[in-house]
Amino acid sequence: MQISTVMGTMDSSELGTTLMHEHVLIANHTMRIAYRQWFERDRFMEYAVRMLKNAKQYGIDTIVDATPIDLGRDLSIMREASEKSGVNIIPCTGFYWMPQVALQDKSPEFIAEILIQDLEEGIEGSDVKAQFIKYATVGPELTEYDRKIGKAAAIASNKTGAFIYTHTNQKNGNSQADFFEAEGVAPERLVIGHMGDTEDYEYIRGIMDRGHYIGMDRFSAHVLEPENYIEDEKRAKVVADLIKEGYGNGMVISQDVACFLDYTGFQNVGNRFPVVMAQDLDEYKVQFNYIPKYVYDMFRDCGVEDGDIKRLTVDNPRDIFEGKPLRKAG
Repeated sequence: MQISTVMGTMDSSELGTTLMHEHVLIANHTMRIAYRQWFERDRFMEYAVRMLKNAKQYGIDTIVDATPIDLGRDLSIMREASEKSGVNIIPCTGFYWMPQVALQDKSPEFIAEILIQDLEEGIEGSDVKAQFIKYATVGPELTEYDRKIGKAAAIASNKTGAFIYTHTNQKNGNSQADFFEAEGVAPERLVIGHMGDTEDYEYIRGIMDRGHYIGMDRFSAHVLEPENYIEDEKRAKVVADLIKEGYGNGMVISQDVACFLDYTGFQNVGNRFPVVMAQDLDEYKVQFNYIPKYVYDMFRDCGVEDGDIKRLTVDNPRDIFEGKPLRKAG
């Protein structure tokens, strides 16, 4: 299967070691225009390329960029970062959970047209096609806005065959699965994200038993926000236990890291850009290389074999892009 990266097409067999939920850049376009100190492209690019090269040195071949349109998705940034680092970057389409004024009076069908254009024609007038749809909700149940954006995502997925990768919170994966199943989205075209935020095995197994892949994709979050996220050793044990139970085919792993994120939920630092750019990447721990540098050994300590790690990072990402149904446990 041919996949569109920001630098051109590649065969799905060439994905290599893949992180399925990361971000090169999250930075509000309007603030970048209004306040020049918000983001300096040249300085950022040097930082981002170095971070991506660090990942490449640890065996990461492909970054799947889950930045939706309204969080500052920037094709030119992704292209330059990929070209200079040698890391494949795969873009998405979609909208985030926070309501957008410009979309308040728009129908799901109209919003779906935007997504379909990204998927079938190209992003920002280019020939680079989005390869999946990002969808995010935060409450235990879907809001009216969630349902509108979700309906648009379902229409686009059903028309194009693109998979949907979700952002969950408060263990709301089942409400997302209920919605998309009712909209006719095939189980294998729905990847429920952030499932590693909990040790509720019944909840996690239940999503995969419904035929959906899951993202165990916030490794390193505890390093930044220890009060909000579980330790990575616990995340690794959950993955290891599920592999032993026969669920290894249903999981992908990543970190949900960004080279630069222009907002933060755990401290008020004003303009974040100079603070982030001052970090020493020889010392800074939370990068795209975090999983191979730290988590692989956590897996091995839990009895996960290298073949299982390959399945999580190479085989399962390829199966998702190729639209293969999830082989259930047992």
